[in-house]
Amino acid sequence: MTSYPFIYQKFGLALRTVSRIAVLGFLVLIIVKTLEPAVGGTSWFFSDKVAHFTAYCALAFVSLPAFPRTKPLWVLLSLCVLGIVLEIAQGVMGLGRTASFWDAVANASGAFFALFIWWSLSKIAPKRG
Repeated sequence: MTSYPFIYQKFGLALRTVSRIAVLGFLVLIIVKTLEPAVGGTSWFFSDKVAHFTAYCALAFVSLPAFPRTKPLWVLLSLCVLGIVLEIAQGVMGLGRTASFWDAVANASGAFFALFIWWSLSKIAPKRG
């Protein structure tokens, strides 16, 4: 019997279903907020990056159990590509927003931090066969 780390476990149907619904919700929220027209007001650079980091961390955190047969690296790469595509879309859609390299970095950092959390959990959680 092979023992798998926690991050590669086959999660139960209920957890997968809830995770997939959460992924869909986060995706819709991120896409809408990313592509909505710019509103006036002052935007603090740091708080904007924290929002990007947090959104992609949450999305990655629920994506990993939602797709247990997909290697975590592929999930993360997909989220990084999504972040880059959305940043480019911001720049070309003419909605008063611009593409930001640092937003894409914050997106990727959040996704990788979620993987780090799962990896850390896999070190302390018992392995199952």
